Amino acid sequence: MKISKRAAACLASAIMAFCAVSAFASESGYSDVPGDEKGEERLDESVDDFLDDFNAGKKDEKDLAAVITLMSRMTDDPEIRSKLSEAALVADEKISVTGFSSFSLKGMVPNEEGKYELTISAPAYIESLKNPVFLCYAVTEDGTAYFEAVEPKSYHAEYKGFTIEIGTLKFSQALFADR
Repeated sequence: MKISKRAAACLASAIMAFCAVSAFASESGYSDVPGDEKGEERLDESVDDFLDDFNAGKKDEKDLAAVITLMSRMTDDPEIRSKLSEAALVADEKISVTGFSSFSLKGMVPNEEGKYELTISAPAYIESLKNPVFLCYAVTEDGTAYFEAVEPKSYHAEYKGFTIEIGTLKFSQALFADR
């Protein structure tokens, strides 16, 4: 079988592009290719693995912002996309003060707005932070994963903690503040 130089060059370019995309996806653990239900489950597991790496110091705020931006491009839900866009800005512009911690709020009753209110303790130096924001990662009942920036509703000096409102019973959160 004889292939022209032009066809060989096109084939080589396509293979190189595929390898570059595959290398990015395998290195980052994320893929921009829409998938079936199993693919979405892998994304959720990948985000959990990413948060573990973030907590271990293997990933930073810029990496987190890139993952959240990728997630926003993958969703068709405008409300989720808006939450993700705001969360990406927080990750990109602020610095992480704490790692991500998981919460399960079983048995809590939502307020009149349908949100759950809880107080999260924070480090002793918390009073010196400027513009603190909690970055929360959650998965909806239908399996949609998202990040959301949640501003504290109040600060309690006596408890050294913040009260926040979140719309889901199970989530992970980390505290961010101005650089």
